[in-house]
Amino acid sequence: MQLFSSRMAIQLCTILQSIIVARLLGPEGKGLFTEITIYPSLIGSVAMLGLYTGIVRLSAKPNIRLSKNITKAILGCCTICGVVGSIICYFVNYEVFHNTDSIALAAQIYAIYVLIYTLNRGLSAFNNGTQNLKLFSISSVILYPTYFFSIILLWICGLVTVSTCIYALLLANIISCAYLFIKNEEKLDGRKSFPIKWLFKYSIKFSIADFAEPIYLYFDKALLAIFLGAYDLGLYTIAISSGGLINLFSNTFSIKLFSDIANNQTSNVAQYIRYNLILMGISAIVLSILFPIIIPLIYGKAYSPSVIPAIIALLICIVQGQTYILERSILATGRPFVGVIAKAISMGALAAVLLILYFFGQASVLTACIAYLFTSLIYYTYIRLKATKILKLSGSLIPQKRDIQLLVSLIKQII
Repeated sequence: MQLFSSRMAIQLCTILQSIIVARLLGPEGKGLFTEITIYPSLIGSVAMLGLYTGIVRLSAKPNIRLSKNITKAILGCCTICGVVGSIICYFVNYEVFHNTDSIALAAQIYAIYVLIYTLNRGLSAFNNGTQNLKLFSISSVILYPTYFFSIILLWICGLVTVSTCIYALLLANIISCAYLFIKNEEKLDGRKSFPIKWLFKYSIKFSIADFAEPIYLYFDKALLAIFLGAYDLGLYTIAISSGGLINLFSNTFSIKLFSDIANNQTSNVAQYIRYNLILMGISAIVLSILFPIIIPLIYGKAYSPSVIPAIIALLICIVQGQTYILERSILATGRPFVGVIAKAISMGALAAVLLILYFFGQASVLTACIAYLFTSLIYYTYIRLKATKILKLSGSLIPQKRDIQLLVSLIKQII
C-alpha cells in the first residue's frame, strides 16, 4: 500500500509539473527540454554497467550483507561510473547544443546528472534488494515534489525558461540522492567493503539489460527529434506522458515482483498481470473520453493535435505495462538477455517503420504513435512466449470474474 501511495504521489506531481512546463514553454520549448534530458539519461543508463540488477541480487543475500559492507562498494562503483559518464556526456551535449546559445550552458551543466543518477540508482537498488520499500518509495517521492515546487517557484518569480527547468530538475535529483545516502540503513562502519572488482564482475552480465530499458524508453523520442524536430517532439511528449498516467499500476506491480523474486519469494505473476490489465483498462477507457476536453484545457490549445495520439498512447501503455511486469519478473530470475533481445527487435522495427514513413513524407506525431503501438505488440509477443517457459505461469492472463471481485474487495478495505 505504501509503495502504491508513493507511486500515486509521484504520478500526481509529474502531471502537475508537466502541465506547468508545457504551458509555459510551449511545444517548441518542451521539445528542447526533452532533447537536453535524452542524452544524459541514455549515457547514465549505459554507465551503470548492470550495477542496478547486480546490487539488487547481491543485497538480497543476507550472508553477504552480514559479512561485507556493500554500501562502500556501491558508492565506489557508482562514483567511478558516474564520473566517466558525466565527462562523456559533457562532450556529447557540447557537440549537440553548442550552437544553441540560449540552452548550451544548461545542457553542459546537466551532464552532472549522470553522476547523480548512478549514485541514486545504486542506493535505490540496495533498498530494493533488502526489501526496504519504505525508503525506496520516500526517495522517489522526494524527487518529483521537489522538482514540482521548484517549477512553481520559478513560475512565481517569472523565471521559467528551458534552462531554469533543467537546473530545477538537476537540483531535485541531487536532493533525492542526498536523502538516500543519509538514510541508508547500512552505515559506513568498520567492516570491510565488498570488493569493488567483484561487484563489477558480478554485475557486468546484467549491463545490457539495465541500459536497454532506458534506451528503449527514449529511443522513440530520439528518432522523432531527428525526423520531425523540436515542435512535433513537444506534441509527441505530451501525448505519451498523458497516456503514461496509467503506468502507475504496472510500475507498482513490477517493483514488488522484482523484489520478491530476487529474494526467492513465491509470487503469482499471472494474477498481477490480470489485476494490471483490469486497472489499466478501466483507467484507459475513462481517460480516452476525457482527453479531448482536458488536454487542450490543461496544456493549452497549442497541444490540441496531441489528443488523438494520446488516446493511442493509452493502448501503447497497456501493452507495455503487461510486457514490463513479465520482463522485470524474468530479469529478477537472473536472465538479462530475454528483455534485451525483445527491445532490440522492437526498436529495430520502430526505426524501420519511421524511416519508411519519413521517406514517403508520412511521418507525423500520429503515425509515429501508431508505429509505436505496432512495435510494442511485437515486444509483448516475444516476452509473453519466453515468460511462459521461464516463469512457469500458472493460470490465465485474461482477467476473470473472481479477479474483479477481489479487486473491488481490496478497494473497499482501503477506503
